[in-house]
Amino acid sequence: MVGDLQKIGIERLEDLTVANAEDLALRINATLGRRHINSTGIRALENLIAQGVPSLANWLQETKMPPGGRHF
Repeated sequence: MVGDLQKIGIERLEDLTVANAEDLALRINATLGRRHINSTGIRALENLIAQGVPSLANWLQETKMPPGGRHF
């Protein structure tokens, strides 16, 4: 699954915070040229997305960066 995500440009959990599991599945399937991600795979993607959101929130809290803000 991680290799498939890398093929469509997703490299970190934080990259998943704005993602939709069904869209990711469609992109992976199109990239591979076949139906590779089924309903079980979509649930796995949903779980990865759920893991990415707290990970980003923790990083923002640790760096004291406001959501959507930049640290200069």
